[in-house]
Amino acid sequence: AESSAAALAAAATAAAAAEKALRGGPSSSALLDEIPLPAPVMSVTDKASFDTSALPDAFDPITKTGRWRYEAKLGEGGLGVVYRAMDCKGQQGEVAVKVLKRHSKTPHRDARHAFAMHRESQWSLWWLHNSYDERYVEESAGLFAKYLEDHTGFSELPPASFDAKRRLYEAPGFNWDRDGPPLPARPYVVMELVRGEPLQAAIDRERRTLPSKEEPPSLAVTEKRAVLLEAARALEYLARFSLIHRDFRGCNMHLVQREGAAGPCRLKVLDLGVMICADPGQEQNCNLAVQAFRRRGDTEEKRKRYDWLPWEVRIEGATIAVNFAQPSYSFDVFSFGVLVLHLLVGKTECRAILDDLQQGARMPDTTVLGLGPEMVRRMISSDPTKRPKPGEILAMLRAGQPKPSVPLAATPLLTAPPTTAPLPTTTAKAGVSERPPATATAAAAAAAAGGPPAVAVAVSAATVAPGAEAKVQRGSRSRSRSPGRRVSRGQGPREAAGGKNGVAVGGAKADEEEERKRQEERRRRWQGSAAANSLSAGA
Repeated sequence: AESSAAALAAAATAAAAAEKALRGGPSSSALLDEIPLPAPVMSVTDKASFDTSALPDAFDPITKTGRWRYEAKLGEGGLGVVYRAMDCKGQQGEVAVKVLKRHSKTPHRDARHAFAMHRESQWSLWWLHNSYDERYVEESAGLFAKYLEDHTGFSELPPASFDAKRRLYEAPGFNWDRDGPPLPARPYVVMELVRGEPLQAAIDRERRTLPSKEEPPSLAVTEKRAVLLEAARALEYLARFSLIHRDFRGCNMHLVQREGAAGPCRLKVLDLGVMICADPGQEQNCNLAVQAFRRRGDTEEKRKRYDWLPWEVRIEGATIAVNFAQPSYSFDVFSFGVLVLHLLVGKTECRAILDDLQQGARMPDTTVLGLGPEMVRRMISSDPTKRPKPGEILAMLRAGQPKPSVPLAATPLLTAPPTTAPLPTTTAKAGVSERPPATATAAAAAAAAGGPPAVAVAVSAATVAPGAEAKVQRGSRSRSRSPGRRVSRGQGPREAAGGKNGVAVGGAKADEEEERKRQEERRRRWQGSAAANSLSAGA
């Protein structure tokens, strides 16, 4: 502040002298030659708001030594501290520099943490962002923050290849305290600078009573769906490499673009610090460089904060640590299910729901986010083998399920009779709002995802106007029924087989001719009211 004030005062003095000289004093030309240029208000020699002297390869504007001009501290995690920096000697421009935190007074004991930092950079450099790898997909790779340089010291150590290093330093018998290699004074890695805000910040803001007017708006439903779609694509890409992120949560994802003129909401996944490959023997590997989140607090309240960890990893007091369970994607799929609940109800309510679900409680209706409740229940199942594959989740999200207007247990699956005429969404006679029919694309996507065919559910009489009729679909056939009649499986002698799957659907067995006349009458009513109907299909 003092230097800035002095700079302003010098600028004012110089301006006054220049004005006096321009008015034609006796030595105006001499004065003009002697007027110094005013110093900038923010000098390049000003110090940052934090101490940069201990940071690696820091640029010195006086001696012009060092490479990185550290500009701001962006965040801090268990492994390191991240800074925004400018490359003053190379071609990287503005980047994020992650510097290893000191975990021990003895430097070589920090070697396993430096190896974890080395490993996260190599996942990006040699796997996820390596265009020469046959598994590489450019669009999917763009969902992850790209690592640019590795300065941990492990690249210079034998063995030469990354896979050989992993086999050596991740071996169950490797002793880091005894055999940890010597490393640079301040190991660090360089990453692309990801702008935007953490996804968790947007989730938490929605639950605050009085959010600031200066903050971005809360996520819209369409943005939440886009976030889940991007996250599912990221998991599918990791599965191509048999990689497990293990820290797949809102604070490690950035919203790099909000929904608007530029396009849909876009996401980027950060922090590969605890990512491992699902190699044989890694499930219960006791190597400290493979294990993660073993210390989760000494109280139940603190342990609940680790809600993204699957049930099999959270076991307290186990003699053998479980790093993950097979199938390998089950770890991150569980975390994805928790993320769905965070977006739906917030993290505090999500933790309470997880406890209740363990006791057999009902899953909240998640259909508004494009995923059925049964799918989300499978994601957070206590049995890892029942959790869906990332591709199955992605297929359901891409199918784009409609948002229900009533609770799931009372939501009808409505269909229209076959016709080429435009179908209104309301019946003029009864004044009942109806949903557009499910498309063949959605049905095909559901089948590809491995899910069951659409199942009709009962329509509560309170949700349908008196006298109105509803169509309930099962497989490829349907039956007309009154709103008060229940739909169930196996209702004795009054049931009829519906659909190719041969599942019984309750209802009166109507005469074929009477059924045909009813269908024809309904078609005429809909066609007659089409011209007068001004509601859109998505109303």
